[in-house]
Amino acid sequence: GGVVWDGAAQRGAALWLPPGPDVPGFAELRFHLGLFGVLRSRLGAARRLARLLAARHPREPHYYLGTLGTEPAFQRQGIGSALPAPVLGHCDAASVPAYLESSREENVAFYRARGFALVDTVAPEDGPTLWLMWRAPVR
Repeated sequence: GGVVWDGAAQRGAALWLPPGPDVPGFAELRFHLGLFGVLRSRLGAARRLARLLAARHPREPHYYLGTLGTEPAFQRQGIGSALPAPVLGHCDAASVPAYLESSREENVAFYRARGFALVDTVAPEDGPTLWLMWRAPVR
């Protein structure tokens, strides 16, 4: 149900969820069960973090940037900078905001340069710090 913007020859991608209903409880449970093999003993911490983020997730309809990444060999070539532009342009044209959660503090400046503002920080005891960012549409 999302949007994938694929950068130059699959050297990077931005994974977006469009405005719409939240993930149903069953789908969320199935998702977390699918992570069990990867997270094992950290599954409880991952679920606590997911609940913490869900409580802070904006209720206003918005595009959600779940992931943005570039293949390491192709970083610092402008691919990652170009990836959010198509959806952010659509957000502006349709007057729809955008939201993301960054797992790296050094990415805050990257997203600020694209119009996002830091709205909150989440620092759970047993998980990573996340920077929550919101972008109002540009008129």
